[in-house]
Amino acid sequence: MPVLKSAFVTPDHLAQALREGECQQLEEGDVGPDLMTLCADPETAARHRDGVTVFDSTGFGLEDHVALDVLLELAEEAGIGDRVQIEHLPDDALNPYSFQ
Repeated sequence: MPVLKSAFVTPDHLAQALREGECQQLEEGDVGPDLMTLCADPETAARHRDGVTVFDSTGFGLEDHVALDVLLELAEEAGIGDRVQIEHLPDDALNPYSFQ
């Protein structure tokens, strides 16, 4: 939890994330803006660009895959972040059991 407390945490759906996922370990005030707000105004997170960021996704596999692709593309365009593999993502978003 210390990493979570020191990170910029942004969920896809705040109300759901506070009941599920990593956000339920935090107070509502410790959670950053939701994904929709962040996409509408990326400068909301400008001061956190050099820090640790956690994306708490509570959606379905396909939504997670699309959101991750969008976030990675935006980070690459902005020249920020480091790509770190922490878990396996399936090759096919519609088949979570597809492995390379």
